[in-house]
Amino acid sequence: MENNTRLRAIADSVFSSIAPDQVEKICQQINEGILSIAELDNIAEEVENVGSSVIKLIFNATAPETVILCFAASDQYDAAITAKNALPEIKSFLKKILGFEFTAEADPNSLRQSLNKHLLLTEILSGIPEKDRPEALGFIQLPEAPGQIKAAQNICQTWRNRADLRDAYINTAKQVESQIGLKEITLVTADTLDQLLKAETFPAIEKQLMTYAEACLLAKDPETALDTAAKRRSAFWSIHQPRNQLRWAIIENAARVILTGKAIREEIPTIGKDPASMANRYVDSDNAWQMVDTYYRRLEHHYALFDIDLAGEHENLQNVITLVRNDYTRTIETEIEAFTGSMINADFQIRSWLSQDAIFSQFIEPKIKKNNKVAYVLVDALRFEMGSELAESLQPEFDLDIQPALSMLPSITSVGMPALLPEADKGMSLTKTSGGKLAVEINGTTIKNRSDRIKYLQNKLSVPPFVCKLNQIIKPSKKIQEEIQDAPWVMVTSQELDRWAEEGEGDEEVRIFMEEVLSRLSKGIRRLAALGIEEIVVTADHGHLFGEAMEGGQRMDPPDEKNVELHGRVWIGSGGKNSEGYFRVSSDQLGLGGDLELAFPRSLACFKSKGANKAYCHGGISLQEMIIPVIHLKQKMAEQAFAKANVELALGTAKITNRFFSINAIYKETGLFAADEIKVRIVVKSGRKEVGEPVMASYGFDAATKNIALKREEPNPITLMLTTDEVLENISIHVLDAASDTDIGRLKGIPVDIAI
Repeated sequence: MENNTRLRAIADSVFSSIAPDQVEKICQQINEGILSIAELDNIAEEVENVGSSVIKLIFNATAPETVILCFAASDQYDAAITAKNALPEIKSFLKKILGFEFTAEADPNSLRQSLNKHLLLTEILSGIPEKDRPEALGFIQLPEAPGQIKAAQNICQTWRNRADLRDAYINTAKQVESQIGLKEITLVTADTLDQLLKAETFPAIEKQLMTYAEACLLAKDPETALDTAAKRRSAFWSIHQPRNQLRWAIIENAARVILTGKAIREEIPTIGKDPASMANRYVDSDNAWQMVDTYYRRLEHHYALFDIDLAGEHENLQNVITLVRNDYTRTIETEIEAFTGSMINADFQIRSWLSQDAIFSQFIEPKIKKNNKVAYVLVDALRFEMGSELAESLQPEFDLDIQPALSMLPSITSVGMPALLPEADKGMSLTKTSGGKLAVEINGTTIKNRSDRIKYLQNKLSVPPFVCKLNQIIKPSKKIQEEIQDAPWVMVTSQELDRWAEEGEGDEEVRIFMEEVLSRLSKGIRRLAALGIEEIVVTADHGHLFGEAMEGGQRMDPPDEKNVELHGRVWIGSGGKNSEGYFRVSSDQLGLGGDLELAFPRSLACFKSKGANKAYCHGGISLQEMIIPVIHLKQKMAEQAFAKANVELALGTAKITNRFFSINAIYKETGLFAADEIKVRIVVKSGRKEVGEPVMASYGFDAATKNIALKREEPNPITLMLTTDEVLENISIHVLDAASDTDIGRLKGIPVDIAI
């Protein structure tokens, strides 16, 4: 320690006069034990050579690493090197700094290619113990001096970090890995994994790490896959090749589905036969069972966005998806069988839980009586885990709480929506209309559809609400704004989630739209608050299942084809046959009046019906279908703004050549007392039309709302996706304050050149 201190003092004195821009770095290397007194002599000699030679005249720099980077990254100095016949001097200089002799290169360009190959291979191989290096790269000689290795590492790291030189680095790395055939050389093994998790030299390393993580999942080692994904999602090649970041997100969520599912399956046999115990575990704050559904939803959403290579590059990933889907199916099947059995034993009640038919009387009616301005938001098919994600995204702007409620059976819209109306808790009956369709009766009023529900509200209450749909408040017209502001209270309905899921052309399309619903709900809630709504209550008619499509033995014949209503997960009618795959109950057993019977599958199965071959379904008994959110929100008092936020954007490339691309966002304050963190919304436009959206960020990305947190002065690489198939010439990217929609950053006139 004493020798280091003395050496550092000498270095500080010497280099302060001959190379002040290098003092801090040299002293740091002395502290780390990298530089000896002999190596300091060499550096001092070289700095003096640079300072007094033609090299300084050419590059206008004295720091050796700066000179080398300038030459490695650009040909702009080649003419001057040739004119001054400086190639021999540069070769000698490179040998002293990097420990590698360049002899055969006859011009600046060939020297640059050899130099870059040496720099990148030194960086990657120096991180791997010699015994673990692949035989195919055994011919590569590394510098003997630690200072020379450190210099190569520093140059590569600085090169990647320089925004103005990043394109050059990316092109160089691809060129070098192609020259040495790195794609065919296995670098990532169990022995080298820890070292290569820190490597950012070549894109091929990133692909090998992803393939290795996928192999871990297939080999039943999700822990290693999860750790690898968590460490690589924000690495250089993930940020600057956004498809990699998307693939890492798939791997991460796949591992979480497997690990969480295993824990659930192991816990179920120990939990007993009380449905309340299972329902409580589903919504617990710690290790809640609902998280397996969240992870799986995110996995499928990311996979729906991912472009699979049909030539076989992503075969491992496709096998992982098959594995995870099967694993998730096992988990849900285990849950459904246990929960259904416990509900039968408990007469289909969880007495300690809030019942859906009591939500209006407990949450809305008291506020109406007190003349509180409240909005009642009814969302079709919003299951609890999605409600949890929505609530979390709104937490910074609202005082809120979320609690679970148990939906009425059957878990279908024609029962669940009436259960959310006034006096539903005084009794509901299932009935058959004159046309043979299912309806619900409350206090003698028959309710079949949305218009009946609105009419019931207007007739039943002395203070009726203004009723509108979610899409009417996303960008409300002046008339809608006035209606909301003038109304004593408001009811908003949303059918997007259920409608898109049931009418979508394919599961992938539905999974993409499903995330859009959460974003639209978040916007709608903010709009309501901005229009003077004091309190907002969000709830649902039922949840849903959305795993794999049910096939073969999972599809059953219903008790009778002459039914009143038939859904994938429930049959409603009378008479007919029995089967071991389902059980029958009377409406009275479910707390509903009427003389109809119902049949529910005992496991993860469905009745043969229209649309029953889809993965999305509801109507039956499961935690996912029956547990719904009740979110109560009050807007927080707005904090006084002391400084205006400003966000600087940087695009990694000169133009956009892929529908996935990345930007770097940095939040800069423009005055005193700026917030440490802000939430923003990124909008991609072509003219006035929105043509893209964020899909991921290095930190702070909210999947529910697509809002992104930005910490002051901390760069956040963000992956964006173009969402249109139209041919675009150029786009603009806008950063909007999430709460006020104020434009606080932008990039305009970005050229788009995507090969079709």
